[in-house]
Amino acid sequence: MSVFSRFARNPGGNVAIMFGLTMIPVVGAVGAAIDYSRVVHVRSQLADALDAGVLAVGGQAKVSDAQTLALVRRWVDTHMAEADATWSVDSVTQDAAGNITVVASGKVQTTIARVLGIGEVSITVKSQAVRSLGKVER
Repeated sequence: MSVFSRFARNPGGNVAIMFGLTMIPVVGAVGAAIDYSRVVHVRSQLADALDAGVLAVGGQAKVSDAQTLALVRRWVDTHMAEADATWSVDSVTQDAAGNITVVASGKVQTTIARVLGIGEVSITVKSQAVRSLGKVER
């Protein structure tokens, strides 16, 4: 009788094998949770930076959409300098009533969830403000 056949028939080793097999999804779930918390943190940073940029623009006299986009991009670049992600300010719209809407998106690279085939997670943030030269409110 070979060593492998004795090992296959031994019921005592089944617990270790089952434990090892169940650890794979557990480690994957923990890794996904860690990466998800990173994604939420970066999304929160991007939302804060975008809000700050929109509020800064809302306190100034009306300028063109291109100038507004450049100003908001500068704010976001400054506030997101240390963030672990790539992002872009996608669009700016302004209407006659003074409403400013800005949309930004980004991608966060995963670390542990990459083993599960998830290499990056996309995020999108939208911020709005009403232009007011005296007082800016969100």
